[in-house]
Amino acid sequence: MDAAIDAAIDMAPDPCARCGASQLCVARYDGVCQATVVCVNRTVDCPGNMCSPACRSAYCGAEYYQCETRTRCGSEPPLAFTCYGP
Repeated sequence: MDAAIDAAIDMAPDPCARCGASQLCVARYDGVCQATVVCVNRTVDCPGNMCSPACRSAYCGAEYYQCETRTRCGSEPPLAFTCYGP
């Protein structure tokens, strides 16, 4: 049986793969682990997707999204800058 091959086929594609070199993949979680993943133009450098006030302002958008407290949902794309809502 080709379990390793079949497993790779069954995995969902990484939504961050569609982002260009000048873009940042941002995953915004709504408080119940439902995500919106978007590619946004990179305007602030956030090395290693670390949260800072500038990164929060640039990439989390709406006032109620933040990146300081990151209670993981488990479905975060590995390359995404994550923002969590109320």
